[in-house]
Order: sequence, then structure tokens, then C-alpha cells
Amino acid sequence: MLKYKNTIIFLLIIILIILYQFFKPTFLMNGNNKQNIIKVICSLEGYENKDSIKILKIIDSKNDRLVPFLYNNSPSYLLFSKNKIGNYKWQYAEKRSNESLSIFSIRLSLDEVLIVTNGENQIAKMKMKANGKKLIETELSVGENSASFFKLDKLPKEIDHGYEINYEFFDKEGKQIIEKD
Repeated sequence: MLKYKNTIIFLLIIILIILYQFFKPTFLMNGNNKQNIIKVICSLEGYENKDSIKILKIIDSKNDRLVPFLYNNSPSYLLFSKNKIGNYKWQYAEKRSNESLSIFSIRLSLDEVLIVTNGENQIAKMKMKANGKKLIETELSVGENSASFFKLDKLPKEIDHGYEINYEFFDKEGKQIIEKD
């Protein structure tokens, strides 16, 4: 009887070790904390250099986690979604090279906008319009790394199944420096 009990305990331990080894990447490769987020970033093609990553902030919104960061000083972000067991699973990443200010539409929708700047940014203020209606007017940090997230509640009515987006950018003195369609 004792030998039978020891054999069962031994087999259970072996099964647990195998299960742990199998599921270990699931527990470690998630967006639950800054350390794990960096591991996820490094696991993606083109983001392998850990020393080039600077996480700007972690933004939680319902079941999503948005992580704006700089990679080699390029504005970037990761999107995680919370799974059934409560871990944040990586969904999407995007990076813009050779830009000091990048505007990202999260999930390719206009109702969630992320603005990421690096230390080279010289734009102090930005306005965003859709179909002529002002959606965002915000001050930006000049010469600093920053990230701002906007959830837009009231979008204007679509024209021809889409939006005409216009951006206006201003310097510290309030002078318009760029207008982009």
C-alpha cells in the first residue's frame, strides 16, 4: 500500500513538472507587469535589443492594456487583451521609425488614439479633426518622451463610409508649423 502511494505521488510530481514546463511560457510571456512586457517586446521580430526599450507608461482600459514605448527612440506600442484566466495576452505591436511624434489609431479605429513622442519632439500642441469636427486639442511635451491616450466618445457622422482626418501642429509660440491631411 505504501509503495503504491509513493508511486502515485511520484507520477503526480512528474506530471506537474511536465505541465509546468509546457505552460511556463504562457505564464511568463504576458503583459501582467513591466518585466514580462519587456520579455514580450524582445520576443518580437525587430525588437530583440532589451537595452533599446523604454516603456513610457502602462494604460489599462477595460480588458485591454496599452503599452506605449520607445524602441531605438522610435515611437511604438503594444496592445494586450486580458484572457479568461486574467493574464494580458499580446495582440498587436506597431513601430514608427524616423518620427519624433507618432499618432496611432488603436485597432485601426478612430475612437481610440495614442500619441507617442520622443525627446526630439518640437511640437507643443496638436489638433485633430474628423470631417471638420474637432476631436482632440492637446498640449504636448516638447523635448520629452511622452504618451497620451484618447478615447473619443462622439465621432462625427461618416462621409462615404469613412472619415477625412486633418491634423494641425503648433510650436511653443503657438505658430502653426504643419498641417497634415
